[in-house]
Amino acid sequence: MSKEYTAKKYFINGFKQYIKNENKALSKLYMPSLRELLIEYIEIHEDITTNLELDKLGNARNEHIEAMIYYIKNNILYERSVYKKELSFLIQQLETLSDKSDKEKLLHYSKIFTLCISLIKKFDTNNIYRQIVDLVKTYSNFSQSENAIHFIINELLYDGYSLKYLDSWYNEQIAKEKIEESNIDNVLDLFCKLKQDNKKFTYFINVLDNKYFENEKLYIDFNLNLLKKDYNQLTLIDSKSNQETKKYLQQTKGYNICSIEISAKDYYKGLDNILNSINSYFQMIHYVSSPDESLFLEKIVCEIHDGTYKKLRLKENEMPNDTEILFGNTENRERQDVEDFIRYREQVFTESINSQEVFNIQRALNIIKNQVNQSQENKIINLWAVLEYLLTFKESGGSIISKVKDVVPKVVCLYYLKDKINVFWNRIYEHRDKKIPIIDEFLKCKKQGEIYQYDLDKLIEFISNKGPNLITELEFSLALSRDIAEIGLFLNNPKKLAEQISVKNQEIKHDLVRIYRARNMLIHSGKETKANLSCRSLRLYKYNNNLIGLIIYYMCKNPHFKISEILNSIDYTYENYIHELKEGASLETDIIKPKYLFIS
Repeated sequence: MSKEYTAKKYFINGFKQYIKNENKALSKLYMPSLRELLIEYIEIHEDITTNLELDKLGNARNEHIEAMIYYIKNNILYERSVYKKELSFLIQQLETLSDKSDKEKLLHYSKIFTLCISLIKKFDTNNIYRQIVDLVKTYSNFSQSENAIHFIINELLYDGYSLKYLDSWYNEQIAKEKIEESNIDNVLDLFCKLKQDNKKFTYFINVLDNKYFENEKLYIDFNLNLLKKDYNQLTLIDSKSNQETKKYLQQTKGYNICSIEISAKDYYKGLDNILNSINSYFQMIHYVSSPDESLFLEKIVCEIHDGTYKKLRLKENEMPNDTEILFGNTENRERQDVEDFIRYREQVFTESINSQEVFNIQRALNIIKNQVNQSQENKIINLWAVLEYLLTFKESGGSIISKVKDVVPKVVCLYYLKDKINVFWNRIYEHRDKKIPIIDEFLKCKKQGEIYQYDLDKLIEFISNKGPNLITELEFSLALSRDIAEIGLFLNNPKKLAEQISVKNQEIKHDLVRIYRARNMLIHSGKETKANLSCRSLRLYKYNNNLIGLIIYYMCKNPHFKISEILNSIDYTYENYIHELKEGASLETDIIKPKYLFIS
């Protein structure tokens, strides 16, 4: 197989793994949509022109400009695409701001504002997916394809696609193709067809009757209304099967069959949006009426734009489709953190250790774990509040946002290689029943008496002994082959790991700035951002879990520790870790699991 072919195939296979959020892949998707990045500058500029808090918004704009420069320069379209000249010119305008006087800056900010608006229009007019695909066709390594996957997924989410639909689309359009070197470019071209306008979808749904819904029409949002329908007069004949689909709907006393129309990229996204709107509208009513029945029944029919009908079914207390994909599976580490906290709490109480720390951690942990069913907006607000709360215990570091930008990237980066090995092991374990010799050899690295957990020392020894041959032996899975190539590189060349960690540190800092801006818009300006918050809330959830997991781990080892001592250890440990990597750390286990200074 040629390098070009494997890079293309990696893009196709990797896309599937990301949209299914395997191993929480979307929580590591830091490279934003370019259009989202431009929209955020536009929103900040508009806020500044209508707001008196110029200092705070000015700081937000400056930080966002830094993020823009970083992300655009590292975007795949910056080096080679039809947008290269415009992006280069925009970077030039952003980088020359520091040379301007205050008066000149005011005019320059407006000029950048206009450039962003124009560039978004160009992106929206052209097929950005064609540009991405054309670049992927020229790639010859996994890293390039990985960056393209990150970019295309964020652009698709910005456009309004649901992860559930993208998974369905992939199964229908891509998975059925037998991919070979002769036809792989044609398969890649299928991604270009995702450039589509929004469509109108009409949903037929049984909604609980109540005294606030006496008329035939009920507005639940500015552009959404429920229309009562007479079941006997209703005709829902599918244009392809010629079958009447209204029989799928339940006729239940106390419920009204209603129709509601919405414009969306796909019917899964449309359904999530209308259910969120219905729930939000009736939530206030239910506070005063307290009904025992469900707000709507499980069976729903959606009229597609081509005259066909899709039968949909909701399970009781089921999460929205994308929420299920993003937050549905609890990772082993998250489960272990909760078990560790329970042991720590028991130890504090039984030994009568006079400490309020246990209640501080319990409060934060409860909030984090109860966010799954919250709206994306509430997740951003609540999870950021927990992050701030935990970092108030850090004795130095300036403002809260300064502490967040300093501490969180360090915690994530100190765990970077261990997390990569965890993902690799999980992929190995998924092949356990396929009778593949190299997989069976890997599985001998399990801890004694454990079904899943690996023994780190055994695993590292095995990888070291096998060496680069593993890359070839694992080629039946491009993901495994790439994983082991990276792990081997970092173990044998710690300086490369230090370079990669430096990149991740910057990415996470800029990501936190953008999350903080979204949170401030929701809290202070009362506006809804046009940016997609779903993956952003997942990353914030992950940041919280990383931080509180670290605190719990060391509290469990020694319940006399204080949160402040653990937080202070992060700085010393990170500085020492990077220094040792650059110098060429000797012990492989220290590269993977650095010991936290003063508390280990």
